[in-house]
Amino acid sequence: MDITEFRKRFEPYFIKKLAKLINRAKKISSSKEFNDVISHIEKLAQNGKRVRPYLINLSFQHRKLNKEIINQMIGVELLHLFALIHDDIMDGAKLRHGVKTINTIHKNSELSKSYAMLAGDMVFNWSYECFIENNSSTTSIKLFQSLIEEVIVGQAIDATLPHKKTLNEIEIREKNLLKTARYTFRRPLEIGFALGGKSINKNYSRLGENLGIIYQIDDDLLDIFGDEKKLNKKTFQDIESKQATLISFYLRENRAFKKYFGKSLDSKEREHLKEIIKESGALEKIELERKIIISKTEKLISKLENREIWLQLMHRITNREK
Repeated sequence: MDITEFRKRFEPYFIKKLAKLINRAKKISSSKEFNDVISHIEKLAQNGKRVRPYLINLSFQHRKLNKEIINQMIGVELLHLFALIHDDIMDGAKLRHGVKTINTIHKNSELSKSYAMLAGDMVFNWSYECFIENNSSTTSIKLFQSLIEEVIVGQAIDATLPHKKTLNEIEIREKNLLKTARYTFRRPLEIGFALGGKSINKNYSRLGENLGIIYQIDDDLLDIFGDEKKLNKKTFQDIESKQATLISFYLRENRAFKKYFGKSLDSKEREHLKEIIKESGALEKIELERKIIISKTEKLISKLENREIWLQLMHRITNREK
């Protein structure tokens, strides 16, 4: 079952559970303001990719939607929703997939931030509640706790890097490892194996990290060279918001690049910046790293069971714009 089919089958369970949790929370108080915020969570939860629950399902048993672990998959997806809500507060984001973020829905900006933080905390509580429900796998719970800790530390590094005078390659790679490779790929795969009572093969852990690194490299490249219509999101956001990526690290001493870094760019400036990145050799360096990791991952997959499934997954990750 591919991710498109999985989403179609998983979505009704996720939305139904979320609606139940929202309704329960709204019964606690008659406060219209905060209840409106809680209701808005459902809008933010729409149109998610559902990558993490898909990977849990894939490593648990790939052929069907496994209802016996539906709560654990919902728990991980709710954790992602919590992370997005807090990420929006930290970034001051106004939209998420075309929907107003919680930190902007109230006229009073400070109140909106407070509401968003509390709404995120509420979702975090739901996430943990769902994950431990009827879950006898202590290993999966420990992995879930690791996932939580890693994404929080990764987010802290991400928040810190734009404020540093000099970019640090080790910290950028560490952020990518924690926020993407482990959080999105490795830990969900490991959780699926643990829920199925299987021992965790180190090759699958390496596969998860490799897929995550490829995904992050592509994310950084698509932010500059991607098609906004195909991606369904704005490009050049990393550059304009001074995000620390491997591209910005490789060009940290380039005067022309520094002129554009952290600035709102028009179409002419964007095209010029693309040329700078190409001519500097930064693009070639990143594409070579990507090629090497893909090659290593293909060799790794050749050692695994159900090779076709993992190759299809890698193909989907490496062809996201197509």
